[in-house]
Amino acid sequence: MSKVVRKFPIDDFWNIGKTESWFSDMASQGLHLKKFGWTFVYFEKDKKANTKYRIEVLYDKPSQEQLDVYKEYGWDFVAKTGFFYVFSSPQDSNAPELHTDTIEQSFTLDELDRVLKRNIIVFGVATLIIAGIAFALNFYDDEPCLNLVEGNFIILFFQVLVYLHLTYSTIRNYLYVRNIKNSLINGIEINHNEDWKKGRLVTTIVNTLVVTIAAIIVFIPIVERVKSDEYTLPEMEVNLPIIRLADIEENPNLQREVSYSYNGEGIDYNNNVRFEWTPLVPTKYRISESGIVEGMMWSDNSGEYSPSIHTEFYQLRFQNMADGVLKDLMHKNLYDPRYKTAKIKNPNFHHLYVVEKSTSEATKLIFASWDNNVIYIRYHGNIEVDKIISLLENMAI
Repeated sequence: MSKVVRKFPIDDFWNIGKTESWFSDMASQGLHLKKFGWTFVYFEKDKKANTKYRIEVLYDKPSQEQLDVYKEYGWDFVAKTGFFYVFSSPQDSNAPELHTDTIEQSFTLDELDRVLKRNIIVFGVATLIIAGIAFALNFYDDEPCLNLVEGNFIILFFQVLVYLHLTYSTIRNYLYVRNIKNSLINGIEINHNEDWKKGRLVTTIVNTLVVTIAAIIVFIPIVERVKSDEYTLPEMEVNLPIIRLADIEENPNLQREVSYSYNGEGIDYNNNVRFEWTPLVPTKYRISESGIVEGMMWSDNSGEYSPSIHTEFYQLRFQNMADGVLKDLMHKNLYDPRYKTAKIKNPNFHHLYVVEKSTSEATKLIFASWDNNVIYIRYHGNIEVDKIISLLENMAI
């Protein structure tokens, strides 16, 4: 079985003369054109040969009778991609050229010219739409850093890059076809031996980047889904970045307040752990814990004392993102104008904020950052916030 070799197409693939020259040079190295793929051009490794290649622009699939006519004139059909049909002939066969009238040949490019114009508009509009969606999703709520690390902005950004590349490539291809068409109208034949090697390295780098970006677009959602997890928070000690309700309350009568699962998966949504992964936040937890103390009432006699704590923890990929994420978390959660924010100086934290409505209010919010970690804690209970901060210090040390 002969070996198949894959190669990226040359940068200016739609420059017909250069592409024909490339195929001929590959054949002289023993690599003979076999087929076209979405990303690569496939060559079959065999004996070196001097082979001519010609590209015919055909808008309708040729019949077998038409292909037989090409063969009678010494040209064998090899492969096709889009409107490009590639024929080959041995260099010493003296097969006549497929076109001898340059003006007539220019007419074969008319439809291709129109198709490329339409594609420029389509890709250009698609690029603007995706860029607009990415911008809107990232900035619509004035929380750009938070949206960046936990949203789909990265995927949309990479999609914009791909569409920019497609738009640029389509414009470049249109200009190639337009220049070839004008040359043919002026009686200048296509140079079938044009130098194709210039810019080959750049082409390989660009194509590799585009393929890599396309792979990232596909695999990021898959990895996010595979890594994500949700389960009931165990009552025993766990290795999680949280402060346990029992450590805050220190009340032997504290019991877990259990809720019913919504979806039949057996998850206690009063006491649950949700883990998420994104490229910029490799570790993200949302953890809730609820308790109740039988026989003990809230100070306003509204019911049995039922403290709770909710924690959102972000371990960021880059430390310099922590300030922005912390700021956006505060913007997201401090929606009540009655909240009073106090910045606390503490050597264990880069930033530490305590938020309360009043000293008698049961709900207390804490926002803190250290190193590449950001945490948001919402505690509802009677214990003073200083105790929660002291427990939080143990996490930061």
